[in-house]
Amino acid sequence: MSSSYIIECRDCEFEKRTIGDEFAQWAADRHERGEQHSVTIRDVSSGMTVYSSPL
Repeated sequence: MSSSYIIECRDCEFEKRTIGDEFAQWAADRHERGEQHSVTIRDVSSGMTVYSSPL
């Protein structure tokens, strides 16, 4: 079973829930590059941050 992740933008109201780590990273990268925003990916089950854009 794949994990669920929440992608949150620190610069706008963007928030997306995804399943699977590869898709979560792809969606975060797409928003980060396209909007020039900082994003965080958080594992839903553990609540731990698994990726955070450099400030």
